[in-house]
Amino acid sequence: MKRTTREGKLLKVGLRVVFMVLEKIKTLFYRMAYREAVIIETWVIMCAV
Repeated sequence: MKRTTREGKLLKVGLRVVFMVLEKIKTLFYRMAYREAVIIETWVIMCAV
């Protein structure tokens, strides 16, 4: 019984860590995508002008 509860706790902690990492990756990806979109927009404007 003790072993299973410990494994369950480890599983919960592991899942929480995975979710945190995924959130960080998502925010980083969104920032990068936003920055690239801004760069592309400025390029298009400069090319148009």
